[in-house]
Amino acid sequence: MNIKEYFSSLEDTRVQGMILHFLTDIIAIATLAGCEEWQDIAERGQSYESDLKK
Repeated sequence: MNIKEYFSSLEDTRVQGMILHFLTDIIAIATLAGCEEWQDIAERGQSYESDLKK
């Protein structure tokens, strides 16, 4: 089973039409970056916000 299949059952509650990235991609990248909780993902994203917007 690959990572997309593993997390495919998660409900994505984000606003449709405003989504730039697949939820499974966000989770995969966060996992590789060592994030363990949603708060970790948010903090990581905020700390790299300017780089991510390039």
